[in-house]
Amino acid sequence: MTSTNTRSLRAAAAVICSAALLPIPTAAQTREAAHARAGAPSMFVQNAGQRHAAVRFTWRDDQSTVFFTETGFVLQWSGPPRVSGTTQPIGLAGRPWAPPALGGVREAQNLFVTFADGRPVAPIGLERSHARVAVYRGSDPQRWVHDAPAYEGLLYRDVYPGIDIRVKTVGGRLEYDVIAGPGADLGAFALRIEGADGHAVDVQGSLISRTALGELTQVIPAAWHESAHGDREPVDATFVLRADGSAGLAVSERDLSRRLVVDPGLILASYLAGSANEIALALAVDATGASYVSGYALSTDFPSVPGTTVILGGQDAFATSFTAAGDALVYSVVFGGTDGNVSDFCYDNALALDGSLLLCGETTATDFPVTGGAYDTSANGGSDGWLAKLAPDGSLTWATYLGGPTFGDAANGIAVNAAGDVATCGVTAATGFPVTAGAHDTTHGGFTDGFVARLSADGSSLVWATFVGGNMIDDLFEVAFDDSGVCAAGNTGSTSGYPTTAGAFDVSFNGGTDAVLTKLSADGSALAFSTFLGSSGSTEAAHALVREPCTGDWLVAGQTNSAGFPTTIGAFDESYNGGAADGFVSRLAADGSALVWSTLIGGGAADGCFDIAVDHLGRPAVTGQTLSAGFPVTSLAFDTTPGGTSDAFVVHLGLLGSIVSYASRIGGSGSEVGWGIGLDAATHSHVAGFTNSSDFPATSGAFSTSPGGGNDAFLVEVQSVWVDVGNELPGNTSPKNIADGALTGGDALALRLRDAPPGVTACLVFGVAQLGAAFKGGVLVPDPNPPGGVTCFLTSGSGAIDLVTLWPAGIPSSIDLVLQWWVPDAGGPSGYAATAGLVGTTP
Repeated sequence: MTSTNTRSLRAAAAVICSAALLPIPTAAQTREAAHARAGAPSMFVQNAGQRHAAVRFTWRDDQSTVFFTETGFVLQWSGPPRVSGTTQPIGLAGRPWAPPALGGVREAQNLFVTFADGRPVAPIGLERSHARVAVYRGSDPQRWVHDAPAYEGLLYRDVYPGIDIRVKTVGGRLEYDVIAGPGADLGAFALRIEGADGHAVDVQGSLISRTALGELTQVIPAAWHESAHGDREPVDATFVLRADGSAGLAVSERDLSRRLVVDPGLILASYLAGSANEIALALAVDATGASYVSGYALSTDFPSVPGTTVILGGQDAFATSFTAAGDALVYSVVFGGTDGNVSDFCYDNALALDGSLLLCGETTATDFPVTGGAYDTSANGGSDGWLAKLAPDGSLTWATYLGGPTFGDAANGIAVNAAGDVATCGVTAATGFPVTAGAHDTTHGGFTDGFVARLSADGSSLVWATFVGGNMIDDLFEVAFDDSGVCAAGNTGSTSGYPTTAGAFDVSFNGGTDAVLTKLSADGSALAFSTFLGSSGSTEAAHALVREPCTGDWLVAGQTNSAGFPTTIGAFDESYNGGAADGFVSRLAADGSALVWSTLIGGGAADGCFDIAVDHLGRPAVTGQTLSAGFPVTSLAFDTTPGGTSDAFVVHLGLLGSIVSYASRIGGSGSEVGWGIGLDAATHSHVAGFTNSSDFPATSGAFSTSPGGGNDAFLVEVQSVWVDVGNELPGNTSPKNIADGALTGGDALALRLRDAPPGVTACLVFGVAQLGAAFKGGVLVPDPNPPGGVTCFLTSGSGAIDLVTLWPAGIPSSIDLVLQWWVPDAGGPSGYAATAGLVGTTP
C-alpha cells in the first residue's frame, strides 16, 4: 500500500501499518437487475464549523462515527436500542413510518485513540470529493455550513520523526496506515487507546481492546519489505503491549535500505448489531435516473470523556442526491436542531421542474434552521411541521415551521406544481393551527384533524390552509396537484363529520378506519370532491397518492385488513388473501365519482403498499413491505424467495390494473421496508427504504456496499421488463405503445395502443430484432406491407386497441421481442404514424 500524497520521494522506504475501523462485512450478493446503496456517505468531511472545535474531520458509516483530531481519532459506535420493534408488521392505522423510528435509548461507546508521544498535527484531506456536503443545524445562519469539503482520505504528516499516518477507506472499511520513511524508527510509533476495559495481545499477535459493547480487534499484521519498484519480501510482524499501556508494532527483521510495510486490520469483533442509524422514507427520481432520498438519521456529537457509555440524542433530517449510475453522491444535506435530545424527521420530498427539492417533516426543535423571510420562523410548541426547499446543488433556499401552539403537528406529504407553488398535508392536534380565513374548514374537530395547506413558491407566505376532519382522529399522508386544485389521501377514524361530497364514490363512513381521498379547490375554499374508500368495520389507510397523467384519474395505494375492501372485476387480485393485512392499489375517476379499477396485493400474512409512482402512460408501480411467504412475484423477479422477517417489494401493474408486469422482493435475511418509489424515463423503478440485513443485495460498483448495524437506508434500481427504445414517427397524431406483462409461458400479456385515430385499421408489427439500418426515419420494423409479423385491428372510437393473451410456453430464453404499432395518418411519413418501439426479453 503506497500513499498518493506522502512527501512521495522522501527516499525509498516507508513503513505502512493499516487498520480497518469497521466490522468486516459479509460478501454482498450481486443482482444483475439492481443497483443498491446502503448507509451513510463514507467520506472524510472537514469541520467547517458544524462540529466541535477539536474535530478536524468526521467519517461516518452505518455503524460508527469517527472524529479526527490533531492527536488521533475518536471512535463512537452504538449498541442496540433498548426499545426495538423495527421488524414488526407495519401498523394499519396512523402514519406507516412509526415502527422504524429510531426510538428507544441507544448507548454509544467512545474510544479515544491517540498517537502516543506523537507530534500534534492537523490532518489534511486527500483527493477532494465532488459531492457537496451541507449542514444546517440550529437557527443561527452564521453557524450553517453550505459546502463542507469532503475527501477520500486523510494524511497526518510527521507525527513521529519520518513517520506519516494516512487514513482511507478500503472496501467500505475505514483503515489507517503508518508510513515510516528511510531511517525512521518504527518503534517510535505507539497507540494509546483510552476508554477500553482492558487490552491484550493474543497468541497470533492480534491486539484486542475490550469494551462494554464489544471488542476492538487489530488482527495480526501482514508485513513485507518493499523496494522502490514495488517488489515485496514478506516478514513477520506482531503487536506488542508496552509498560505504559500503549501498543506498538514489532517486526522480525528490518532492512533500512528498503521500505517496510506493516498492514494490520482493525475490526469491531463482538459488535452488538442493532444501532438504528438511517431511515429513508421518501424518494424522488428525475428523467435521467438521478435519485433524491430523504429521511432521518441518528444524530451524533463529539464525546468529551473516553470510555463512558453515553446516551445518544435524537435524530436529524437528511436529504441525499445520487448520480443516475448510483456510484457517487451529488450532495448530502443534514438539517435539524442543535439540542441532542430533540428529533427532526423528513417524511416526504418532491422534485421541482428546475431540479430543486422540496421537503417536509416534523421537528421538536425550537431552533430548526428556518430562513429569514420564511412564513413562520418561530417554533410553536411541542412538535411542529416544517417545510424546506433545496436548490439543485443542495444549498438551502428556504425553510419554515408550520404548526399550532400545542404538541402534535406534522407535515406528512409535499407536492410542487409547474409554477413552483407548494402544497402540503399532514396532521394536527392544535386548535390554533394557522388555518386561513375563507378556507373550507376553519374549526378543529376531533382529537386530531388532517390539514391541507398551500404556500408560495418562495416559502414566504401561507396562501391558504384548512382543516380536513371529523369528530375523532384524522390524518392525511400524501398530497398532489392537478390543474384545478389540490388532492390529499389518508385515513379517518371519525364516526361522523368527515366531509364527503354528493356524487362521490363512497359518501358513508364504513366503520373502523377508512381510507379517504379529498380534493380541494385551487384557493382552498371548497371541496371539489371527497370520498371514503373502505369496508364495514375494518381498518384501511391510503398511504400514497399520484395523479395519472393521461386522464387525470387518481391512483392511491395503501393497506386494508378487510375481505370486503372494494375491488373490481378483472383486477389482478380481487380477493383478500387472509392474514393481518393486504396492500391495495385503486384508481378513482378524476372527479372522485367512480372506482375505475381496484386490486389487492398480498399473500397470507401482513402486506402493505406505502408509496406509488406512475409512468408517462399511466401505469403504476408500488413499493411496501411483505411478511407473506406467498407474496406474488413474477418469473423475471431478481428476488423470488422470502428472506427474513419481512421484505420490501416492487410491483409494476398494467394500465388497467389487471396484469402485473413485474413483481419482486427486495431484501436479505433480516427485515426490509420500501418507503419510496420513483420511475425514470426508461420506466426503471427506484426504491428507497430501510434494511437491517447484513446480506442486503448491494451491487458491485455502487456508492456503498457495506452493511451496517440496525437499520440502514437503501436505494435500489430495478430494470423494467419492457424497454422503450423510441423511434416513433408521429403525424397528425402521436399514438402510444403500451405492453403489460412478462414474456413467460402462461403469463398474461397485454398489448395496447392509445391515442391513435378512431375507427382506423392499425397494424401491430413485431419481430425478434430491430432493424440494423434506418428505415423511414429510423423506425424499428419495416412498413407493414410484407406478409408475416403483422396483425391488424380496428381502433375504437377513442383510438385504442387492447389485446390480452397468454404468452405461449416453450419460447427459448433471451429472445428479444420488438413491437411497434402503425396507424394510417395523413400527416405521417408515407401516410402512416408509428409508435415508439418496445423491446421485451424472454426469461
